[in-house]
Amino acid sequence: MRYTGTNRGAFSGMPATGKSVDVQLVDILRLGDDGLVHEHWGVLDLMTMMQQLGVVPAGPPA
Repeated sequence: MRYTGTNRGAFSGMPATGKSVDVQLVDILRLGDDGLVHEHWGVLDLMTMMQQLGVVPAGPPA
């Protein structure tokens, strides 16, 4: 999946930056026989998001 948005409020103790983010994430759900979600695992590319917000400097291109 892809997550996009604009940082307009405090996040993890830092004030809003007004900057946009565009990061990838993976969500895995385990559904029970009742059709409900019983477990959820999620992975978000936080390093890329923090680089886009200017909190972490971007490294050299790969």
